[in-house]
Amino acid sequence: MSLQTMHQYDYIIIGQGIAGTVLSWRLVQAGQRVLVYDNGRPGTASRTAAGIINPVSGRRFELAWLYDIIYPEAVRCYRAMENELGISCFHERDIWNVWPSAQMRDAFERAVKEFESNRGGAEAPHFDEAAAGADPQPVIPSAGAVPPTGGDTPRSASYMFKPAASRYEGLLHQPHGAGIIKGANVHLHRLLPAWRTWLLHRDMLREEQFDITALAMQEEGVQYKDVTARAAICCEGVESPANPYFAGLRFLPNKGEALLVEVPGLVTADIIKKSITLVPQEAGTYWAGATFSWEYANALPGADARASLESGLQQLLRIPYTVKDHIAAVRPSGMDRRPFVGMHPRYPQLGIFNGMGSKGCSLAPWAAGQFCRHLLQGQPLRPEIDIKRYFNALR
Repeated sequence: MSLQTMHQYDYIIIGQGIAGTVLSWRLVQAGQRVLVYDNGRPGTASRTAAGIINPVSGRRFELAWLYDIIYPEAVRCYRAMENELGISCFHERDIWNVWPSAQMRDAFERAVKEFESNRGGAEAPHFDEAAAGADPQPVIPSAGAVPPTGGDTPRSASYMFKPAASRYEGLLHQPHGAGIIKGANVHLHRLLPAWRTWLLHRDMLREEQFDITALAMQEEGVQYKDVTARAAICCEGVESPANPYFAGLRFLPNKGEALLVEVPGLVTADIIKKSITLVPQEAGTYWAGATFSWEYANALPGADARASLESGLQQLLRIPYTVKDHIAAVRPSGMDRRPFVGMHPRYPQLGIFNGMGSKGCSLAPWAAGQFCRHLLQGQPLRPEIDIKRYFNALR
């Protein structure tokens, strides 16, 4: 009987959503040899998301946690991945917020004043696409269409501001006006397949379901079938609560649904937001979403969610639209809305990098950088993301 040939890697990465993609990228850039396992299942959160990066949240328009640190990390990461992979996937965009009421408009204007006062006129860490070497895709307006982001958009001083001129006259219902927030989005349907192909060509990805029960803990690492590694990192998304090693973490998954629509006459590079958000996609289509539900029977698209989404479209648009597809997925998130990052207290050869929630595209590059420095240099993780906050549940 011949002995099985063993293959040695530095790290096994389980899952290739946005978390597994960015973590494996960071490790590769640090000179590590990784092997990614992913079954390619459609309908995951990363494969259905619009990849929105929004610096503010809530009715008080509060700046997202650590955004001044996290956003520049995201820009550098996605620009580097674009250059390596030969793709265009990251785009800074104005988020055109249409106010559903005068109260929301007034709250935004108060937030703008408070934000500018608190920052003391400091420049927001936004990046210029042309200066960064990007290749922005031109948007050619059709007859009667609104042109893309205009010259009234300052790229400094604040993430939020009142527009100098109105946009989308005759196209949107916006009796209370609108405000602009500097945002971005990551085209995950370009990024994830491109990184997958890069890994496959280098024998660094296996397209199969990973069986966590077959993972053997060894004194100096792990073994999985014919593979040995220093450690395995679980980036399983919504499947992590079923992982017996991490079932004690306080996951709070939620379901989101969205539509893919065509809107003839609307041509823009902006993200448009009211009760529903429109994000430009390929070939004149828009991602329109998303719902948010803590209670759900399954991960399939539902009639109630579609009705809610279409109601949002009708409240936003004054022109016809056509629904091309209805998609749904369950997002992995935690009770405290912070990622799960770190190594298991009993099994230091096994780690987790998960729970990014709806802010995965902004959080993942920074959190992956934190984790890589922890793994390779022994630097401590920030306590807000370190799974040490849940160690009693994992022991």
